[in-house]
Amino acid sequence: MAQFKISKEVEESGWTKVHWWIFASFSVGMILEGYSFALSSVVSTWFTLPVFFRVLSVMWSSLWLAIGVMIFGPLTDKIGRKKTFYISMTIFAIAGILIILTYNYVLALLSVGLLTFAGGAEQNVIMTAMHEYYPRKHRNKAYMITLDTIELGSVISGIVASFSFSSSPLFSKEVAGVIVLVIIAMLVFIRYHMPESIRWLEASGRSDSAESQANKYFKPIISNISSTATPLVNAAVQAPAKAINAEPAKAISSRSIIFRFIIALILADTNTVTYGLVTYTLGPVFFPSLIPEILMIGTLAAFFGGLLGFGADRWSKKKVLVYSYLLSLISFALFYVLVSVWTKNLLVFWILLILSEVWPQLAWESADSLKSEIWPTIRRGTFLGLNRGITFLISIPFLYIGSVLTLSQYMLLNVIWWVAGLAAAIIWYIWGVESGKGVSIAVPSGEY
Repeated sequence: MAQFKISKEVEESGWTKVHWWIFASFSVGMILEGYSFALSSVVSTWFTLPVFFRVLSVMWSSLWLAIGVMIFGPLTDKIGRKKTFYISMTIFAIAGILIILTYNYVLALLSVGLLTFAGGAEQNVIMTAMHEYYPRKHRNKAYMITLDTIELGSVISGIVASFSFSSSPLFSKEVAGVIVLVIIAMLVFIRYHMPESIRWLEASGRSDSAESQANKYFKPIISNISSTATPLVNAAVQAPAKAINAEPAKAISSRSIIFRFIIALILADTNTVTYGLVTYTLGPVFFPSLIPEILMIGTLAAFFGGLLGFGADRWSKKKVLVYSYLLSLISFALFYVLVSVWTKNLLVFWILLILSEVWPQLAWESADSLKSEIWPTIRRGTFLGLNRGITFLISIPFLYIGSVLTLSQYMLLNVIWWVAGLAAAIIWYIWGVESGKGVSIAVPSGEY
């Protein structure tokens, strides 16, 4: 098993200037990914399309998102986190230029497909890397707040969509491409100031490179804590047993990869499928004139709900999963029970939309934090990419199903998914490992 002497010392650091660069890199990347996926709905406003093609835009994006995460998961395990970022940014830049040059729906699909392919790569690498970069005391909090910034990308997409209604589809398309290029320029500058993942370097047997990166970016930190690093690390690993009365760190090794994979898959599918049904299919299919408003209000509600993640390092992640999935189930049950009301009263619709975004956002952040920390470092990108890729592939047929069901059936489908998600959260609460309350990444990954 790999030794993580250097990364364990860095993990015990406080929040430093380097971590601000890392946070900026990941947050801006998540904004770009969120913007890219939300743009799939905006494409339908650039052309006059029947319902099927409006849904096709979202299905197409989900397909390429899945391909992106499954290809770049193993790639980032092989070549490293930082190098993979430069590949995804190159693809983003090409897609941005193609969007500006697009003049028909077929080219628009190709451009958005390439954009979401890069988005899948970008998000998967970010989610793989965050637990390795952020210091232990801030790991879960920083992870969840970083994820929350993805909603700002959807807000930007909503603004772009509004240009199709208030100005012209041509102007909206050009603005969409320029925004991609501007964000990429920012990311190139920011990522120049961040290191490679020291934990990945050690896991892949590159101890000399790990030491070099640590000396370049964290030398003052390591010098200050080197004399106390071992007891600090031991305390972090033993935290589940001593600090939160949970099982000892070795408990994760008794849970098979299959068990972890299935639980993570159900938790992820619940949020991904229902998020697509409500936010992206409901808008284009049933309320096409409200696409910008649904994107703006829904994503802002989700963003503010996700800010609850500031408490992630103080709470039990097991409990947060159960509570957030329970409250999400209740929110979607209200959507289903009151279907005859919100279809006639827009005020009720907006209230229910907000409720159905706030709690699922917390559930999504908690579940994604879990599913990217429970794998060994050297295979984290691969398992995460496979899990997320399958999640997106499963969501594709449900995007179309949502467009052919009645409204009542459509909402019932959401409720059923949240029942499954809550069941998975409860199972993890009983048999999973506790990874909240500031414990080391060594606990859920099983690497000591």
